[in-house]
Amino acid sequence: MSQKEPGRFMGDEMQQVASCAVEFMTRDRMPRVAAIEAARRAVPHGTDHDTRSIEPWVDAELPATDTGGPAVGPPPAHAPRPHPPARAGAADPGDLGRRVALRREHLGLSRDQVAERAGMAPGYLEYLETRPAVIGAAGLLRLAAALDTTGSELLGAGGRQLPPGRTPAAARPRLEELDDADCWAHLSDHGIGRLAYSTQQGPVVLPVNYRVRDGALLYRTAADSAPSRAIGRQIAFEADHVDEALSRGWSVLVLGSAEQVFDPAETDGPSTGTGPTPWAGGTRDIWIRVDPERTSGRAIRT
Repeated sequence: MSQKEPGRFMGDEMQQVASCAVEFMTRDRMPRVAAIEAARRAVPHGTDHDTRSIEPWVDAELPATDTGGPAVGPPPAHAPRPHPPARAGAADPGDLGRRVALRREHLGLSRDQVAERAGMAPGYLEYLETRPAVIGAAGLLRLAAALDTTGSELLGAGGRQLPPGRTPAAARPRLEELDDADCWAHLSDHGIGRLAYSTQQGPVVLPVNYRVRDGALLYRTAADSAPSRAIGRQIAFEADHVDEALSRGWSVLVLGSAEQVFDPAETDGPSTGTGPTPWAGGTRDIWIRVDPERTSGRAIRT
């Protein structure tokens, strides 16, 4: 085995070889052993790992990538299944491939060019772009560098320290109204939103960590802080998500009143789960509930 280079991660390399092998098995109908051998030659540093060490990783890839067709190659040996590294993009892997393809096309690059830049096989890049695939953290970083972007952008997380919305509109966007159920589904059980209320000096808009409980919104803050001054006021609360790569997103607006909560059963009881935990840190033991009076939302679909 060759000397490890700085930044190389063995588990990530084996996962890439396994993913490429599964692609050869499912797309080209190659026998299992032949597919692994071809993948070892196609993926950078693939030959550093022998076939036997790759086979359990292939087993781990097959359940997520099997297309439902007939089995290809001999059944896997009874080898212990590995514990692959945490893989980036598992929440929405199909969107990862679309973002990669869109970014590549925006730069006017071919798959071969991007693959060469990223140090990966063109077949593996095609696999990432066309299948609901996942990619290890090291591979994601190399691919992001090849596409002159960040891993967060490819995952739809908006990794730049700039406001979102810097990409052009999609070819055929659709603006849709969200009903009440959709609004609360998008708010989920917790997240970050923007609290807005009026003062004598003018409107105030503040980001807060929130939690949904019993049809209301909860957030924690410190005494005499700006978010605590919403108590007793009519407020607006907005949460949203922007997918920079696909030029789509959603926004939910809740109008209601903010009141302080004193009953511990309504704040830090068992049903509150893990949130809200203010990112700002410090002592924040004032709990405020926003009782919704009206909810609305919109989404841009592409």
